[in-house]
Amino acid sequence: MSSQRFRILWARHDVRSLDGGTTTVHHPVVGELRLHRDKLPIDDVILVVYYPDKDSDSDEKLQLLAALSQTELTGTAHSRAADAPHPKTS
Repeated sequence: MSSQRFRILWARHDVRSLDGGTTTVHHPVVGELRLHRDKLPIDDVILVVYYPDKDSDSDEKLQLLAALSQTELTGTAHSRAADAPHPKTS
């Protein structure tokens, strides 16, 4: 409530429902993902959020992708560290 902009937007109560729904996405690594879609208006921008049903096949596939992403990031960091010059020890 310390933000004047927030208070003005909140007082307008112009929240509106946008069509959501479900969609199917084909990912090249994990295959088919069935995701819910919600659209949230924020000023002149629409934020679109995609998410799976909890504990569904799509949820497991997204968790796998997240784990693979972390592994790749960690592997990249390790390979960069391996390529860096090592300090000489006497």
